[in-house]
Amino acid sequence: FSQLQYIIRNSDPQTKLSFWFGHVLRHSKIDMPAVEFGMQVLQGHNSASLKLEAARLMQLALGDVGPASKRDPVLDGYAGRQNFETSERVLDPYRSRLASLFPTGNSRIDLELSRLLAMLKPYNRSLLNRVLAKITADSNPVDDIHYLIVAARIPVDRSSDQSRDIAKAFVSLERKINKNKMNQDSNWDDRIGELYRQLVTLDSVLPISIIKQPAFGRPGHVLFMSELPSEYLSDAVTAFVKNINSDNDYLWTTDMVFVLGESDQSVHRQLVRNQYENFTVRSAVLMVLSKNPQKRDRKRFVEGLESSQLEVLDACLKTLESLPATEDPQEQVVLLQTMRRLGENPQEFKLREKVVELLQRNSGQNFGFVFGKTGYKPQKEVIEKWTIWVHRNFPEEATRLLGGDEN
Repeated sequence: FSQLQYIIRNSDPQTKLSFWFGHVLRHSKIDMPAVEFGMQVLQGHNSASLKLEAARLMQLALGDVGPASKRDPVLDGYAGRQNFETSERVLDPYRSRLASLFPTGNSRIDLELSRLLAMLKPYNRSLLNRVLAKITADSNPVDDIHYLIVAARIPVDRSSDQSRDIAKAFVSLERKINKNKMNQDSNWDDRIGELYRQLVTLDSVLPISIIKQPAFGRPGHVLFMSELPSEYLSDAVTAFVKNINSDNDYLWTTDMVFVLGESDQSVHRQLVRNQYENFTVRSAVLMVLSKNPQKRDRKRFVEGLESSQLEVLDACLKTLESLPATEDPQEQVVLLQTMRRLGENPQEFKLREKVVELLQRNSGQNFGFVFGKTGYKPQKEVIEKWTIWVHRNFPEEATRLLGGDEN
């Protein structure tokens, strides 16, 4: 090592970078000499490519980024694997020196320099301002997420302006993603939710700042309701409703239905009811309507018995139990249909009991169905008796829905 270092003492920065890369890859702890050399390259009059390599060298010299126990995955690419507790005093000057370089004006260098700063968690309010300044009305949403994660690694109290800027950045993500025709992966809610919570731990008023944004109220903004104090719920719902009423193509989601379901206003309940024909959210609509059952929705709950989701089926059965008995042919046939298709596991056996209870209440008939765990078996003879009874009493509806076959 000493011989190689002597040989390259007068070499160009690229040669020296290669030397220090080789060193850190064989070094199990924080490599401060490599950190210092990387710092010198970043501060010197070197090409952008060399500075980019220097930033990466410093990341490696600090132990590199990566996953750690009890840390949210969203931070895996921004937090070090090494514990810096014993090196804080040594690293403090580098926090200041690196922060003074940001931003450089080169987008690629700024991305990796800010990642390096995120590893070091500098307590620097001025740096936070400069990081947030990278997020503009036209900036790339992928870069925006990067700088929001970096902001989550700067542990300073937020000013009202900084809180507003972070809120605006979050609210703008959906618009920018749609504008750029980008896709969100299946982990979007998990990772952005983790990032959001990280920032809320540093700024308790961030959820309130978010709902006060003029652009708040799009489907993707439901994610930010998770940390909102309950007293601001009505303000958030009002913002969502404003967007719904002003956009004929508003994209309803399951989460949107549940948000409006938290409101006790009849006009909001009607907005939910109006989405019943939207099959992508029908299950959520039924779940919301079941919280306050009304006779006008009875037909919807009967149709909901066809759901393959046991949670929805259970909600519909409980709702029908709360409504008065009826001799409506369609309801009896659908109840029979539900009884016949339920499987043979404890949860479905319990649901089958509710179906039988409704049929018995509506019809006044009792064909000896056995309730309780002793009845957790097919009970084919009892089901056959119900089948015959339904076909004989409601032949037209039975033919339409069951095909007219008593067997």
